[in-house]
Amino acid sequence: MGGRARMPMRGAPGNPAYAKGHGYAGVPHAHAKGPTYSTAQVQSARRRLALQRDAIKRAKQQPEKAPDPLLPPEVVEMILDQLDLIQVSGVLRVCKQWLALARRRKAVNLSFRTDLTNQSIEKFFSTISLPRIIALNLAGCHKLTDFGLEKLSSLSNLEILDMSFCPKITDKSFLQLSHLSNLKKLDIFECQISDRGAEAFKHLEHSLTRLMLHGCMRLTDQGMPNIENLHSLKVLSLSNCFGITDNGAHRIPLQNLTRLYLSRGRITDNYLAQLTQAKQLTVLDLSFCDSLTDNGMRFLCQIKTISVLSVSGCSSISNEGADFFVHMNNLEELSMAWLDKITDAVIHRVLGLKKLKMLDICGCTQVTNAIKPDISQGRKI
Repeated sequence: MGGRARMPMRGAPGNPAYAKGHGYAGVPHAHAKGPTYSTAQVQSARRRLALQRDAIKRAKQQPEKAPDPLLPPEVVEMILDQLDLIQVSGVLRVCKQWLALARRRKAVNLSFRTDLTNQSIEKFFSTISLPRIIALNLAGCHKLTDFGLEKLSSLSNLEILDMSFCPKITDKSFLQLSHLSNLKKLDIFECQISDRGAEAFKHLEHSLTRLMLHGCMRLTDQGMPNIENLHSLKVLSLSNCFGITDNGAHRIPLQNLTRLYLSRGRITDNYLAQLTQAKQLTVLDLSFCDSLTDNGMRFLCQIKTISVLSVSGCSSISNEGADFFVHMNNLEELSMAWLDKITDAVIHRVLGLKKLKMLDICGCTQVTNAIKPDISQGRKI
């Protein structure tokens, strides 16, 4: 109209912003054409998409793999052994891996835990599978009583048990041991077991190989028939059991015994005569058995298998008795400490034993410094 040139409207084909398929201010237009691809490129993209779909499908069909544990199982068990019961209970609630390992534990060491009470051990036992336990150490748990051990008979596969230094445990708990038919090793140092509690031992005749009764002063000769049929027994300690004399010691099964500890016992030379039947005995501790004399030492030299012998503190032994040791050719360790009646002469003869590696003559007041050169030569210490 009138000769004026009209400006093209926004979005019109004459506007520069509309050029090359763009709308206002460079925004792509709805009808703009996209980039073109060749047939080969399209087919390649379709193949890649198909492969991705197959991979996703296979991943969904496979079970989810559990993540690798941060710590090896044996390390976790070592950590659990170092925690007190309160800490263990907290850890088991947080970590599934540790909870699973705790329930599968086969060895539990709770020795000398001052925090261990009847309630805490009952709670602890509820977190583990009792039939799986094969070793349990409760030594030194002085707060523990019979009430806390009511589940002891449920440890049906238990093989190793240590209840030493638990002064509040009585015969009631020890009698439960009769149900543990797989028990092989039992340590009950300085406990309150009496002849009544020892009745449990006769039910373990086919399994028990080690029995440590050191310092169980309530045991007497009357309880010894309960161990008479323990023919599998290899290790036995009756040290500091002052109620046992020759009459009770005669009940000790000797067939398979390899180690016998009778320190501070009330045995005499008469029992040593019977001890010659122990054909597999390698370790014998007779220290501080005051009733032993030179006459009894002649029986010891008949036990050819002994390699470790202690007669320390047997004050009646003199050179006459010690001379019998010269014939014990398998001796490797010999303790003759605190024997006031032996002299340099017998020590010199004992040093002639070819296998001897250790000789203890501490406190032997009649032995002089003249023997020192003989001791320093070769392998004698």
